[in-house]
Amino acid sequence: MDISDLIPHIEALIFASDKPLTSMEMTELLNNAFGFMEDKLTLEQVSSGIEGIVEKYKAEFYPFEVRESGGGWQFLSKKEYHETIIHSRIGNTGHCGV
Repeated sequence: MDISDLIPHIEALIFASDKPLTSMEMTELLNNAFGFMEDKLTLEQVSSGIEGIVEKYKAEFYPFEVRESGGGWQFLSKKEYHETIIHSRIGNTGHCGV
């Protein structure tokens, strides 16, 4: 599988997970999801996909980024948006990704 085809699946896993995911966990989850594929995905392929995702969300356009935190990869708001989140209703719930 091409990295460009793999990236959206990695993004979906990170986004949908209620906990940080390690690269190895994502490799296992993706191999289970793509069980029909003859060649299994490798940790290196998934790591390359994650690198691409990290670079993508470094663009100023996005208010969030993908970072390794809490033992795995997750979407987190960028520092320049922390004050907005803290002063919003979302920030008052204690769950704002900061």
